[in-house]
Amino acid sequence: GPELARLQRLSQELGVEDRVRFLEHISFAQLAQEITQHTFVWVDIENNPELLGDEDVEDFPTIAIQNTNENLFYGVQLPYTNLLESLIENCAKQSATVVSGPPIIAKI
Repeated sequence: GPELARLQRLSQELGVEDRVRFLEHISFAQLAQEITQHTFVWVDIENNPELLGDEDVEDFPTIAIQNTNENLFYGVQLPYTNLLESLIENCAKQSATVVSGPPIIAKI
């Protein structure tokens, strides 16, 4: 959308476009192929609002990281693939959970 285009222009102006990958559906799929020890699910909340349960999405992209029993992270993530990679790595190392978040997809 327009926000992604603005961020891409800004990264070009700053001369960092070769070091920044933006999170969008295509790079999300690529990331899923690179990090094979985890399962990635792209959920379009307009097509599958029931997957959110009672949760609301306030901004995009909103990321939920879950194990089979609980939410490890649920919140807005800046649209940079490298930040998502770090977030996934940190969640894998920690057992901290968040209180709220959507229902566990593995149980649906």
